[in-house]
Amino acid sequence: MADLFKNSGKDAWAALHHAIVDRLGGSQELRGLLIQPLQVAERADWDTPNRLLNMYREQRIANQVPTWNAIYIPNAGINVPGEYHAFLDQLNSKVIADAGVADPKKLERLDLERKAAQDKLQKNEFFVNHQWDRYVANNRGKPPLTRSQWEVDFGYAAAKFGYQQEVNAAVANYLREVNTAGGDLLEVGRAIGAFTDPRQRIPLPQDEDDAMLPSDNWQYWYRGGLGDSIESFLATNSPSTITLEETSTRTTRFQERWSGSVNVSYFGVFGAGGGASNETIKTHAETDTSMISIHFANIQSFPVERGQWFMAGLISRFRDRMPQGFWGQSGRLNLIPTSVILVRGVKIVVNTSSTVTDYFFSKRTAGGSAGFQIGPWRVGGGGSRTTIEESYEMRRTATGFELEDMSGRAQIIAVASIRNADLLASQVENTSLFRSLSSADESEGMRLLEASRRCPLNLPAEFGVR
Repeated sequence: MADLFKNSGKDAWAALHHAIVDRLGGSQELRGLLIQPLQVAERADWDTPNRLLNMYREQRIANQVPTWNAIYIPNAGINVPGEYHAFLDQLNSKVIADAGVADPKKLERLDLERKAAQDKLQKNEFFVNHQWDRYVANNRGKPPLTRSQWEVDFGYAAAKFGYQQEVNAAVANYLREVNTAGGDLLEVGRAIGAFTDPRQRIPLPQDEDDAMLPSDNWQYWYRGGLGDSIESFLATNSPSTITLEETSTRTTRFQERWSGSVNVSYFGVFGAGGGASNETIKTHAETDTSMISIHFANIQSFPVERGQWFMAGLISRFRDRMPQGFWGQSGRLNLIPTSVILVRGVKIVVNTSSTVTDYFFSKRTAGGSAGFQIGPWRVGGGGSRTTIEESYEMRRTATGFELEDMSGRAQIIAVASIRNADLLASQVENTSLFRSLSSADESEGMRLLEASRRCPLNLPAEFGVR
């Protein structure tokens, strides 16, 4: 039998990765563009009749920064607007320092005022959203006041208006100054102006319950979505097949390009939920399986489109002006989604032993927390946006078994992202910053850290109180 599925399944994932790239029209990824297969395929759930709910669900993946790993997993709490904002702030400080203007201190002061105003607005918005969520929960999901009326009655609307006006004034004052300076300062200043434009964010419902409420109850989100129509994709057939077997071509550097950051626990082609015997059957599946053939009714890459708040050309032009660590594993804006790859009409044919087939069939019919996984496809065991058990038919064959998705819906199988570290004129080491320390440096750093924690700072006397 094949060795492709052994060794934590990394070779099989590398073969799947190569096949996805190949189906999208290229024998290898372009420099700086990385495709990350999903660890568990998800429903492309922006196919509902509600256009605004679909827009929220599209921007949720379009503006989500992935983790620094060969497999796509969303980086919790990190999004493109927030990281792009950090890029603009740091770049602006850099161009002020490099511009050679007559009064750099004035520019620095105006820039600090701009940052402070934006920070207050963002913190206020976070606080108000939290308070609104509590208000809705306390009223069991049926608040007596609309969001807009609640904001007025509790004074939040006036405060938000004041903070927004403060941002507008601070950015306007800064732009008036950089307009005279021109050059890089003006270009970056205009980008800051575009990012702070409140029209670049729109209110969207986050779920079906939200969608039942008036739009003034919804939170605001930066514009972002996918360029092509999912309705057209669902109605079009363009059959394709990916075969994973011993002779399959693997993506070169599938793991190496991520250096020491690859987490092998993300790999593994076969998985089964339930009892302790599952590790045994996984070993059997890796040993007894000779081929997995994956058929699609359609596969397509959907480009990510963002509003005028985001300027890719600005990143390209000033990429090498930023500190290299900004783009690295521990940096900011290190992966920027540029397209989402969808598949439809998945049928998976597995050539394996009767022992493995019988076990997976038992998992298919057990229900509850049982179930199994083949590559990025999870069958059984519950789930919400994941590829869910009730949509599949499972059939025995003369050489194993096959699964077929009968839902008619699309699934996300991979996300393509820009990795700016690969596009720098001078390459940055793709490892965590702390890993670059020698053992002596690390030991000294830990000693200083411990010493700083023992230092009696923040006593009243430190504030001038005697």
